[in-house]
Amino acid sequence: MNREQARAAKQAVQASLVSTTATMYYTLAQLDAQLNLMEQTKANWAEYLKMQKLLMDAGQANTAAVASIEATYWSISQSVVTIKDNIRILENQMSTLLNESSAKISRTSLASFQQPAIVTTGAPVSILARRPDVRIAEMALASAFYDVNQAKSAFYPSLTLSAVGSFTNGSQANINPGAFIGQALAALAQPIFMNGRLVATLKISKAQMEIAANDFSNAVISAGNEVNTAMLKVHSAEELREMIDKQVQAQETAYNATKKLFAGSSANYLNVITAHNNLIQAQMTQISNRMEAINATIELYLALGGGAE
Repeated sequence: MNREQARAAKQAVQASLVSTTATMYYTLAQLDAQLNLMEQTKANWAEYLKMQKLLMDAGQANTAAVASIEATYWSISQSVVTIKDNIRILENQMSTLLNESSAKISRTSLASFQQPAIVTTGAPVSILARRPDVRIAEMALASAFYDVNQAKSAFYPSLTLSAVGSFTNGSQANINPGAFIGQALAALAQPIFMNGRLVATLKISKAQMEIAANDFSNAVISAGNEVNTAMLKVHSAEELREMIDKQVQAQETAYNATKKLFAGSSANYLNVITAHNNLIQAQMTQISNRMEAINATIELYLALGGGAE
């Protein structure tokens, strides 16, 4: 294994460890949020069940209706226990990963996550040089030139990786970086061949350079597409977040209004439960949306080379 391969292997291990740890950490935060909602739901159904039993004792509710409500209550109770178990199991797994004895993992709330600035600002294509596959292809191409520093400046055109899912140059979208790289390398190679600075025969040297250039271009395009896709996922999750937040606000308004109606005897408690269930479902969607953004960010981290030094 040469030095570059060893470096790539080390980088892969670092990236895997960081991404796995981050995924576990935010999954715990997700489970915390879900547990909080399920415990609220359990408490509401417990109150509903209590009221229906009182009504049944007064002859205003039947056994079938009360039994159905009780079954729902116990189903929710099971979910609470399952989530608690999943939290403990994941904490144990994370402790093992960190080479620590089993303990509660300190963590912030899921809502504290902020999208990375790169999703909004974009990033230069040259950032892909952090990736081992691109770096290895770059070294192979650079070996065809004597002036490596001059060559490197031509390898990465002035393009930007963006959240719209494409390469851009500031004024246009959907730019093909392969064409830019090819044009730059052709201009760079012309004086080298004309001055006879390549040791091998002309035809062989040209063929080798074309192969290396093609491999490098493919590596950049493939890596760039991975980054663009991850950025697009984060961006999309953030767009959906605004809509989901508004949905939650509307459900909260409906729930609070229904509780006031019930207090004034204008609605029965089932309406309150239904409104609360609708709110819980919207909040669960909100939690899932946050995890989608987080998972996409972890994917972006890996696409950018992970634990690059």
